[in-house]
Amino acid sequence: DTSVEDWHRVIEINLSSIFYGMKAMAPLIAKAGGGSIVNISSIAGTVGYFSASYAASKWGVRGLSKVGATEFADSNIRVNSILPGLVDTPMLRSGSPNFRSEIQKSVPANRLGEAAEMAEAVVFLLSDKSRYITGSEIVIDGGLSSNGLFYRIMNDLEVTESTGQ
Repeated sequence: DTSVEDWHRVIEINLSSIFYGMKAMAPLIAKAGGGSIVNISSIAGTVGYFSASYAASKWGVRGLSKVGATEFADSNIRVNSILPGLVDTPMLRSGSPNFRSEIQKSVPANRLGEAAEMAEAVVFLLSDKSRYITGSEIVIDGGLSSNGLFYRIMNDLEVTESTGQ
């Protein structure tokens, strides 16, 4: 049910922007002797997410990051991506409070991520401490994509069994 207009808008914002950014910045970073590019994807780029355009764009960011890591390696440029899960941001807060509370039940860490936690991963990937990391992805989701569904099922079963309901 995604409209063509929505498809193009989301792809332009989430995917084409990554392409244009890397295309513009890579020559400048190379001229400076090398460096690091960190792209922001999402765990929606690891599963069959409910929004076709969003999922496709975030899968695409992962692919572009890997291509960039390959193409820019000779210029001493590393390219990586982070894949945030549920992060307490205005975008997440703009949705239904019921959605947030229900989806959080699937996070083994039992909380939403913080923007500062995403920023710390970006800082690490930009630093020389990650000088041999390129073409990699860091998932930052409190365990949601590792075990979220089964975690939630087990918790729901435990509650049901302990209350008899």
